[in-house]
Amino acid sequence: MQRFLVILGHWLHSLAFAAWFGGMLAIGALVAPTAFDINRPFAGQVLETVFRKLNTLSFFCAGIMLAATWAEWRVRGALARRLLFVRAVLTAAALALALYLGVRLLPIMVHLRSAGAMADFDRLHHVYEAVSQTQFWLLAAGALLTAYIALPRKAGVRGQGSGVRESASLTPDPSPLTPGARRP
Repeated sequence: MQRFLVILGHWLHSLAFAAWFGGMLAIGALVAPTAFDINRPFAGQVLETVFRKLNTLSFFCAGIMLAATWAEWRVRGALARRLLFVRAVLTAAALALALYLGVRLLPIMVHLRSAGAMADFDRLHHVYEAVSQTQFWLLAAGALLTAYIALPRKAGVRGQGSGVRESASLTPDPSPLTPGARRP
């Protein structure tokens, strides 16, 4: 059961991370430049809708990533647990930035653009970009931790093994005792 939780937690975290991080990459590298190349006046409306959807996606992805990290944390060893805690903090910080972008900053920017206050809009646009880049790097750091935790370890090397805690009360010893041997 412990190994299943590790695999499930890792898989769910990776899936949610790929959706959130990949969405940010796709919008920044493909959607925004293409929208402005095709129809500059209409691009703002397109990107407003896209960013609203990305922000909503990021809320769900962060919830899945935090829940998966918790599930993994419950059954991992000491070093992995410390790294998973750091990953959870990075994810929570990225979620806080997503909440700021989606709940506070984007609605103000939409209002300023519709009111024609382009100088204020441009100032907030730079803030939005800086916050998004910070969020991007927080997620990237969490991905590096996830990759490090997933690296295979040889048993006996600094006591890490697979990183899954051994718990005698949860798993019976499957090896049969030889006649006359005593349990430790």
